[in-house]
Amino acid sequence: MKNVLVAFAMLVGTALIVPSIVSAQIVPDCGAGCGWDDLIQLAKNILDFIVMLAITASALMFAYAGWLFFSDTGNASNVEKGKKIFGAVVVGLIIVLVAWLVVNTILVTLTGRGLDERVNSVSSVPVDRHGSIV
Repeated sequence: MKNVLVAFAMLVGTALIVPSIVSAQIVPDCGAGCGWDDLIQLAKNILDFIVMLAITASALMFAYAGWLFFSDTGNASNVEKGKKIFGAVVVGLIIVLVAWLVVNTILVTLTGRGLDERVNSVSSVPVDRHGSIV
């Protein structure tokens, strides 16, 4: 039974992660030469991808822990294991989100713009102050 669950988790994880990797376009297309803004774009893409993977993995682990917690209430070891997994996933997700917040805060402090504003400023599509395409 355990092998079936591991295989199912790997199948679901692969089905969720592979399309994200294929469509992520992590490396920006900088044409003739790459500059500072392209490096910032690359860092943002990598950071967003890691956060997306962490959220996907945490959702899968929450589901597994919930299954352990509610599937066999007569077995105290599974209930305790589920509680430990819930706690570990919450701590890990908080660490990932705080890391994103720290990186964004550092960029805002140093450049006056966060990750999203910096990326929008290097866009080739001109927009007005309301975000509409000119």
